[in-house]
Amino acid sequence: MQAAAVHGHLLQRLCAEAFAERAGGSRERRTSPAARTADMLSTTLARRMAMKRGAWLAMVLWACAAGAFAAGKDEARKQAESSMLVTGTVDIDAEGRVERHALDKPEALPPAVVELVDRHAPGWRFEPVAVDGKPVKARAKMSLRLVATKLADDAFQLRIRSGVFGGDGTVAREQQVTSAQMRPPEYPPAAYWAGVQGTVYLVLRIGRDGKVEDSFAEQVNLTVVGTDKQMRSGREALAGAAMKAARRWRFVPPRVGSEADAEFWSVRVPVEFTLADSVGSRRGKYGQWDTYVPGPRQTAPWLLEELNASDSPDSYAANGVHPVGEGLRLLTPLGDG
Repeated sequence: MQAAAVHGHLLQRLCAEAFAERAGGSRERRTSPAARTADMLSTTLARRMAMKRGAWLAMVLWACAAGAFAAGKDEARKQAESSMLVTGTVDIDAEGRVERHALDKPEALPPAVVELVDRHAPGWRFEPVAVDGKPVKARAKMSLRLVATKLADDAFQLRIRSGVFGGDGTVAREQQVTSAQMRPPEYPPAAYWAGVQGTVYLVLRIGRDGKVEDSFAEQVNLTVVGTDKQMRSGREALAGAAMKAARRWRFVPPRVGSEADAEFWSVRVPVEFTLADSVGSRRGKYGQWDTYVPGPRQTAPWLLEELNASDSPDSYAANGVHPVGEGLRLLTPLGDG
């Protein structure tokens, strides 16, 4: 499987990149935008760094040479996981049973992925949707996070780890929280020069004036490996930068509909920090496996009673503003393989 090669060479390529850059001179690095529209967020550098690059490269090279940045191939394999985000739609009847499901671009997905979803989806059960007190049929967009776990003898176990079943895309903008001003965060200098990359999964509490009342980093996944201390430091740096920027963001609250009179609204915003021409920035296309180190999951204090059991921050694509609690509520397990 493609993921095996990625696991095996992740550390080697990271260190080799640092040595090549030291020997060949400085290369310009830039952030890779996650999206191009107002509803899509990317991280960019707001200014050119003033620090000398040589000192930071020396730190990375020393870490690679001394084994401090990563404990070796075996340790990298233990930390990293191969994952794929697949999307589609699901239709349920008035009793919450799945009538049909469809994956986006199934021809681009590995056959084992299509077979796994096809095998488990018919057994899902959802909380029935009611309109004016009467159960009705419903459709929702689905986003599934699949994970391939390496077993003995180069075999892999494939499972659906998490999923979200959001709205059907027909809700008018006036009925949901939309972005008004979302200036991308600055790349943390230390993380930038050390080559730290990843995705911060923010959840925001939006007040009635459209300002961010509170922000929380639910999870930070990294595309580089290191010691526990280095990984923790990298996650804190990226999360801090994302939350600092989020405090200045502005949103437009719903003006009509069932959510218009709420005291506040919760939304998720994944924020990507990537560096051009580096190992972690070579993210796979739809239907290809990505390798990253998942961070610990934490829950925002004000969301303790709102989340689905199947819900997970990294089930959301790294773009857009995703309302929390929107869509179908799954009542049964997704399926383990």
